Amino acid sequence: MKTVFTRTETFILHKETPLFKDLSLPDGFTFKQLTLEYLDLVDSTWPHRYDGSRWYFDLLTRANLGFGLFKQNDLIAWVFIKEMGALGHLYTLENHRQKGYGELVLKLISNILLEQKRYVVAFCVEGNKSAYKLYKKLGFERTDEIEWCELTPL
Repeated sequence: MKTVFTRTETFILHKETPLFKDLSLPDGFTFKQLTLEYLDLVDSTWPHRYDGSRWYFDLLTRANLGFGLFKQNDLIAWVFIKEMGALGHLYTLENHRQKGYGELVLKLISNILLEQKRYVVAFCVEGNKSAYKLYKKLGFERTDEIEWCELTPL
């Protein structure tokens, strides 16, 4: 059996946190739930892709737990609410990075959860400095480290 461990840091935004204000989408942008037509893009770009990850994204998408930022109807950034209610898989396509789209997606999805009086919990793979800085910038508190274990037959 092959064992791979991945360490993540946990970030929490308290459910009483005020909503992020003054959020407006640039012209030609929309933020909406993902549909199955985007599964291949999401799965193929995920850095932690594995056999069965497409099935996992399919499951989350069918449960209406995937949200995307679209520019002129092209998906450029997304996030999922994982089955346990935490955010995960926040991702911006390479050629759209450093433009604030990840921050915008994180604020938009956080507001959806905060409006429901829910804590916003997010996992960040250890060493992902960009995501770490983004969570801290938006007021998330770093709370725990978690090690995920993947077991695969040899």
